[in-house]
Amino acid sequence: MTASPVLLAVALSLISAVCYATAAVVQERTAAATPGMRGALARGAWWGSVALNAGGALLHVVALRYGPLTLVQPLGALSLVLAVPLGSLATGRRTSGTQWRGVAFTLVGLSTLLLVTATGGAPHATLGITEVMAVALFAAGAVAVLVSVGTGGLAFAAASGIASGVGSTLSQKLAVGPSVSWDTALVGLLTVGFAVGGLLLSQQAYRSGLGGPLALLTLVNPVTASAIGIALLGEGFQYGGTGTLLALAGAAAAVYGVTLLSRARETSSTSSTSSASTTSTTSTTSSTPSASSGPRTSHTPHTPNRTVPVVVVAPPPVPHPRNRRTYRPPPGRCERQTPNMTILQLRPRTAVIRPAGLVDVPAVVRLITPPSPALRSGECLAGDWDQAQRAMRLLLAHHALEEGQVWVAERADGDLLAAAVWMPPDAGAEPPHARLGTLFARELAVRPPESPLLPAALKKAGPAEPHWTVVTVCAQDDTEAWEPALVADLLAPGLAEVDAQDATAVALTLAARHTDQLRSLGFRHPRHVPLTPGLGVWLTTRYPEQRLAA
Repeated sequence: MTASPVLLAVALSLISAVCYATAAVVQERTAAATPGMRGALARGAWWGSVALNAGGALLHVVALRYGPLTLVQPLGALSLVLAVPLGSLATGRRTSGTQWRGVAFTLVGLSTLLLVTATGGAPHATLGITEVMAVALFAAGAVAVLVSVGTGGLAFAAASGIASGVGSTLSQKLAVGPSVSWDTALVGLLTVGFAVGGLLLSQQAYRSGLGGPLALLTLVNPVTASAIGIALLGEGFQYGGTGTLLALAGAAAAVYGVTLLSRARETSSTSSTSSASTTSTTSTTSSTPSASSGPRTSHTPHTPNRTVPVVVVAPPPVPHPRNRRTYRPPPGRCERQTPNMTILQLRPRTAVIRPAGLVDVPAVVRLITPPSPALRSGECLAGDWDQAQRAMRLLLAHHALEEGQVWVAERADGDLLAAAVWMPPDAGAEPPHARLGTLFARELAVRPPESPLLPAALKKAGPAEPHWTVVTVCAQDDTEAWEPALVADLLAPGLAEVDAQDATAVALTLAARHTDQLRSLGFRHPRHVPLTPGLGVWLTTRYPEQRLAA
């Protein structure tokens, strides 16, 4: 008994979606844990994701041999249906009700599309060589525009979706078309180019998280391929006008489901339950904090497989050392408040947001100057590595803590998860490297350079008007430090002071993906500032008028 070509195409598409979903989760975790593409290439997990993508692509090409573009390409949305639960499993999160609703809508929509596109026969028409070149040129132009104009993960995701959709369309010609010829060789080269380009663009897109980029990529890919199939190959839907309406309804349901899935992915870290808050309130205590040493709190046990509370300690009003302006960190998203604390939900571990003191300086320095070979070899840190860290400790203790603000996120086990160092526009009458020259000479037996590389580069790249500067750093091996909820709460005290002064703020980060996380707080216009060959930082600016849109 011979299997129906359409059933075979559907089965192959399902297996392909499993491969793509697993690869997407691996890529996200690899992208978040490595500072750049070179770092990803050195990790076996990234090459594992490449193998999974290759396997999924091969199965996808075979599926296109037995089914039309309008059938096979939309089934690629199953990768998101599978990727979100897989991502939750990998990070220890529970799949939420919103995610399950997204799964349901996506599956209903895809089933409807399957009903009206399953004609029972294998495709026969393919693109001519002239049409292939036209599609390739148009797609390459669209990708170039998105990459050059866009700055966030969504722009790279859209470009990846276009490249992948065109690659699938061209691969169908290889699977269905005639025997080997020069035209076939050209189509093969274009197919490989678009496939590899789509893979690299998706890797860049996932640096801002999995949910939004994967959702957009999953939608743009079938839309691109289906548009080519309908416009150039004469593909359509069964049942005439009724079939077209059903296809539109199914597409709308699938889009809504994908939107729910991506939204749930982005907001899952901030969802909470009042029962967990009550448990935290009874098990966590705080002492009266001070601006110098920070508060002392007793922490709840570390429970990685369930939701645990985040205790954000709200200290009494603290006069800023420069302008004596009093401020209090805003409560933010809260379930329950007590006089000295706000309970937030962050998965999967407990953290405390508090002002840093002198006792925290060594740990903050370890976050800012991780033991990275790339940083060790940088010309800006030439010389003894331990001496560079001692210099950083002096700057934090005698400059940042005295002139600015330093806030930290502390884990339940006492380790620091992240830190934010805020410096106001008028921090000191002269640059710290000049003012602290005597201290450096006494403690380090060296004189600081007359024109340090980093301050000079930041002055050249930053805005002309006076502005606050914040350096945001996190534990190198823990991507959860850049969950949107934690970033917002960590920066809230400094942003409150910035907004009270109606001032501009510039954020300095070590990775491009962090600029996307800061965008929701009003930071815009990310730009790379090279310091030495192979070493640089990222700047993004928050102007006063942008905080209202954040």
